[in-house]
Amino acid sequence: MDSQRHVIVELWKGGGRMRIECVGSGSLGLLFAARLSDAGADVVLITSTEEQADRLNAEGVALQDGSGTIYRAVAAECYREAAAGSPDSEERDADWLLLTVKQKHITPELARWLAKRIGLKTRLICFQNGIGHAERLAAEIPPDRIYVAVTTEGARRDGLNHVSHTGWGVTRIGKAFTGSGGNGSKNGTYVPLPEDAQDDAYFDENEKNMRQLFLSAGFETFLSKHMDSFIWQKLLINAVINPLTALLGVTNGKLPELPECRELMDKLVTEVCEVASANGIPLQTGGMISEVLDVCVRTALNHSSMLQDLASGRMTEIEWINGSLLREADEHHIALPVNRTLYALVKAKERTIVKES
Repeated sequence: MDSQRHVIVELWKGGGRMRIECVGSGSLGLLFAARLSDAGADVVLITSTEEQADRLNAEGVALQDGSGTIYRAVAAECYREAAAGSPDSEERDADWLLLTVKQKHITPELARWLAKRIGLKTRLICFQNGIGHAERLAAEIPPDRIYVAVTTEGARRDGLNHVSHTGWGVTRIGKAFTGSGGNGSKNGTYVPLPEDAQDDAYFDENEKNMRQLFLSAGFETFLSKHMDSFIWQKLLINAVINPLTALLGVTNGKLPELPECRELMDKLVTEVCEVASANGIPLQTGGMISEVLDVCVRTALNHSSMLQDLASGRMTEIEWINGSLLREADEHHIALPVNRTLYALVKAKERTIVKES
């Protein structure tokens, strides 16, 4: 709609503030848009529908947390209108694109559109679960512009422009392609990664400014040279928490309270650690079990994305989480009986309730 485009052009003309374009207006997109806007950034949300874009332009994002509900103004434009516009205009040259859609929505068409959206200074941060998305995007986008992120922030979308911040977490961001090994391993033994020095000359000023914006928004954020290790850690966490919460219909915090779940969680972690090790990312089983339990506690009220998808009759990301693990395991001839069972159960559940074709 012309009104949507006018709002965004006027916003971009402001100058002086960091320009953020968030592609994806689900729970994480709404959360980041609201808090980054509150921290002083000019934020534009790209939505899937005109209805949501119009609601956001009229009312802003309603963000609910422990202190109540606050409204934050953001500009919004639906994807169809954005795709029909002129994304390479200098007025639309964002500093950072945040890609918060799910893996299943990263199509060749979207990758080509993102490539056109990236201006001379624009960089892309991918917030997807699972593995393989950066490589698919690199078919259309210069690899040095692609960053990946892992976050344990908990959020739930409650309406077109309503989002609940259900748990604070940690966010790590770094280049997707560095050509270096991912974690600190010595003689095949896992060495826990220290946080990289955030004033390291390895990180440029744009990266440091982006991190400062996230910190100002309240997000505990680190730049990292070792994102492949953190991606595998997040994949492990998702492979444990998502299918169990989705199948049982419970929040994250309920899992550790159920003895049967604790046993399954331990077995799942052990299986994923074996696959990670085969891919050159040795993870300590005991340490990862503790990390999974910690995430459950810190996001106790969170409804996992897989649970939310099933509750809404949508396809889940099981194919890109546990499914990706099964494919990696098959390549290395590793059996994952517990992961394979949960994968099959979620796929069966999808067949019984999914409304989408």
